[in-house]
Amino acid sequence: MYRTSFLGEVPAVPAAMPQDSQGGDYFEETKILVFSKVLAANDQLTDLAQFIDKTYDFTFLAVAGTSTGALSLNFKDPGGRDIYTSAASKENSIGTAQFPVPWSHGMTYPAGGRIGITLIDKSAAQNTVELVLIGIARYPTSR
Repeated sequence: MYRTSFLGEVPAVPAAMPQDSQGGDYFEETKILVFSKVLAANDQLTDLAQFIDKTYDFTFLAVAGTSTGALSLNFKDPGGRDIYTSAASKENSIGTAQFPVPWSHGMTYPAGGRIGITLIDKSAAQNTVELVLIGIARYPTSR
């Protein structure tokens, strides 16, 4: 039997549902999208994106990441609206590989879509950012 939690920890990312509510045929698998960007001192990049492959829909469940300096960030939901009311510090918005920050519910982005990202450097120096977007890829069997 495979253990999904240890020492009282609860898995941060829920398991995938076996089929959609419409009864459609598809195959789901865990998918981790890695977004990397080097920011110059005091950069404010408001129109960045992680693009979704055209072969699957992506349900965004959690985020982890690292940066070499202070940072604020925001994401856009599938409708293009900001998730946070304003850019949040990395300490409040991204977790670690061991403890990713889960969303209250998964957000499904369509195949060929994009996850909008805003990055604001607060370090006044070059800042290397890596975001790990954790989710589920849903591949239609007809595609």
